Parts: sequence; structure tokens; C-alpha cells
Amino acid sequence: MSSYTGHIGDSSREFVLDVSSRLHHLYEAAHLKFAVASLLDEHIFRTSMAPPASRGQRTQHSERVGHGARHNQ
Repeated sequence: MSSYTGHIGDSSREFVLDVSSRLHHLYEAAHLKFAVASLLDEHIFRTSMAPPASRGQRTQHSERVGHGARHNQ
């Protein structure tokens, strides 16, 4: 066994810490992007699951309110 295996120079140690730090930041960024993408997919899925009839009822209801407002003027 070499006597150098247990000893890391200061510059080598700084290099390893720098690379480790960068990898950690990349991992965190990827994790956050994945979390945001998952939330967006869930939102799109839930929006697409709304029944078309309920969307139409909301539109008809708001149109009725608009027509009533015109008649009152």
C-alpha cells in the first residue's frame, strides 16, 4: 500500500469539495425542476378531468348575469 493513499493535498481537497458542491447544486436544481414539472402535470391533469357540462354551466350562468345587467340599464 502506498503511503500517499491517505493523504490529500490542500489543492486536491479543495478541488474535490468544489466538485462535490457543484454536483450537490446540480442535484438540487434537478430535484426542484422535477417537483415543478410534477405539480404542473398534476394541475393539467386535474383541469382536463373537469366535466365539460360544468364548464358550460359556468359560462351560461355568467352570460345570464350579463344579460340581466343589460336589461336593468
